[in-house]
Amino acid sequence: MKDSIARYGIVWLACALGLPAHAFELDDYFTGRRVTDVALSSDGKELIYAVANGVMAASDAPAATVYLQALAGDSEPTVVAALSGAAKLRWIPGRRQLSFVCKQPKAAQLCSYDIASGRTTVLTDSDEAVEKYSFSSDGKTLAYMSRQAAEPTTSLYRRLLNDEPGVVIDTDTLSVYDFVDPTHATAQFPPPATLWIKDASGQVSRVPVPGEPGGFSGAFQLSSDGALLSVMYVSADLPKSLMGGYTRTSLGVFERASGDFRIIGKATDPKGATPGVIFRGGEWIPGEHRLLVLRAFEMESDPWVGETFPDWTVIGAREPLPQTPTSWHNVETYHSTFFALSDRRILHETTHRGIASLYQLSGASVQPASYVAAVDGSNSMFSFSADAKTVAFVNSSLTRLQEIYVSNAQGRARKLTRLNDEISRRVTFEAREVTWASDDGTVAQGWLLEPPASKRPWPMLTHVHGGPGVAMTDSFGPYAALWTYPLEMLAERGIAVFLPNYRGTMTFGRKFAQPGANNKQPVEDILSGIQSLLDRGIADPDILGISGHSHGGWLGPLALARGQQRGLRFLAGSFAEGMTNRVMMYALMSGDLNRQVHDPLSGGSFFDAPGRYLEDSPELAFRGLSTAVLFEAGATSLGIGLMSAPKAARHFGLPAEYIIYPRTSHNPFLTRIQREVAQRNLDWFEFWMLGRVDPAPVKAEQYRRWSAARIDPRS
Repeated sequence: MKDSIARYGIVWLACALGLPAHAFELDDYFTGRRVTDVALSSDGKELIYAVANGVMAASDAPAATVYLQALAGDSEPTVVAALSGAAKLRWIPGRRQLSFVCKQPKAAQLCSYDIASGRTTVLTDSDEAVEKYSFSSDGKTLAYMSRQAAEPTTSLYRRLLNDEPGVVIDTDTLSVYDFVDPTHATAQFPPPATLWIKDASGQVSRVPVPGEPGGFSGAFQLSSDGALLSVMYVSADLPKSLMGGYTRTSLGVFERASGDFRIIGKATDPKGATPGVIFRGGEWIPGEHRLLVLRAFEMESDPWVGETFPDWTVIGAREPLPQTPTSWHNVETYHSTFFALSDRRILHETTHRGIASLYQLSGASVQPASYVAAVDGSNSMFSFSADAKTVAFVNSSLTRLQEIYVSNAQGRARKLTRLNDEISRRVTFEAREVTWASDDGTVAQGWLLEPPASKRPWPMLTHVHGGPGVAMTDSFGPYAALWTYPLEMLAERGIAVFLPNYRGTMTFGRKFAQPGANNKQPVEDILSGIQSLLDRGIADPDILGISGHSHGGWLGPLALARGQQRGLRFLAGSFAEGMTNRVMMYALMSGDLNRQVHDPLSGGSFFDAPGRYLEDSPELAFRGLSTAVLFEAGATSLGIGLMSAPKAARHFGLPAEYIIYPRTSHNPFLTRIQREVAQRNLDWFEFWMLGRVDPAPVKAEQYRRWSAARIDPRS
């Protein structure tokens, strides 16, 4: 340990005065440009796109700027000032007009903007706020969804604050969030939504959906001729559940002429050994009354994996679901968007083995679509012309910020924008894919960010992602939008960053997504991945750090504690919004969530198997560690749920600091909080791993606390 300290010149004074200038800086996270909307015109000749400041979304950021750009020649984009801040921008099919959700005095409505005249027209007159919409391909028929305004005074949070009589509590829905978050009730169970159709004559009629339209996805689509409307919905006869809006969706078709609503596939809840079934899809084959249907089976022991591996088929709107297994094809879908270009040409925007892009559906196989053959990194936000000959999309990589590309079916792609060229040129760290064999021989995959110099071995931080299904992708700032760890900044400053996709991560197949035990194989994958980088001479065994958020805020501390048993010692850790005391977690979450998530993942209820919950509480294994650990939580999220972790750390003699961020939920959405999180974590890891101290006077108290808490390495 002493030799390593000497090698990196670690001192406990303001040694940051001698730091070299760095190319990519913390401010670049907030000045980088982020594409929020991309829409290609029907004829493929013009592109509308919206751009916001900051790599991370922020609720208090300035409104996004909207640009219009002709694709012929080298034309420059023009700013459409009238559309500043417009949401859900789309071209109205067959017209040189744009549709978008606009703010109105009564409630948000759907509006149109005419490119030639610059005139804005309100298309709907709803008493409720319009949230989503869909046009038929001829632009004559409109479907839209509106939702009642929330009544905050009826939430449990408000009722408990008011001077009222005692409140009867439903423990199936009660959780810690009801005591700290005034918006929790409406976010978890929003007010009812209604689906409407407006025809060419302007007549508006209500769609008789037998439940809640769309669930959380809000998916509904008009057939090319506008005669039929496919609708995903949560059936009214299913019990109210946190999981309902996410996975318990059914699929139906409304026929405008007859007014009939035909159920294509109805969801059921899993019961014991009988799997539940869910249905998604509804994308229409152009010019036909045939649609894509996805069907997934879900077990009680499989709370979220099942829906990611659906069977898919294409059927006629009036046909029964096929009964023969050969008519269905299984495929992994991960937050997928589908594009039915023809009966035999269905694409989906998804992530496959850590690469977000566009893939061709062909039976059970997944192949990259020809449109993206010429670009590396990850791609998203695809928008097609009506004839599918042109597509626009957003591209980035671990070392390259977002830009918009335009391509054709032969893969001839060209970069359209220069939004982040200046910042991307200043990125000097390198990134590459790494693979390794875990303890049982399973091959795992991840990414490695390496400092720009060639000096090895590196100090190394391992970041454990949340989800657990959220795959780390080859895209810039793959975790910045969730919790603003400055991983890229650390790589610039001399600390390699390891991003393991451990078992439980989606996009690597069903077997990889379903570890035998959530407290075993994922930890083995993380620790064996670190060991493989040590064995290759990439990482310095004496200067290791670890971080994690959400599920990673539990799994990371578990890896920290068990790593010591394998001879791995971590100098510093930082964990956010993860509960390291599983008994506390069980008590503070709703009974519904306990039964549907915690029980199957932990092998039973806490009340029946308390030993497993104690075993899975990493804070009980902190004895003997010397890691300096930063714990962070949002005030309206797990500020209470994370309280025992810093207590345990201090009880076992670990240097620890606990920060609760005001006005922050599971993810920070205020710019000042995002910046504070990023700056604190940068300072934390540089201090504890490299001995660097920022001499800024405003940080003097921070370093005084950390220096006072430091454990003498000779002890």
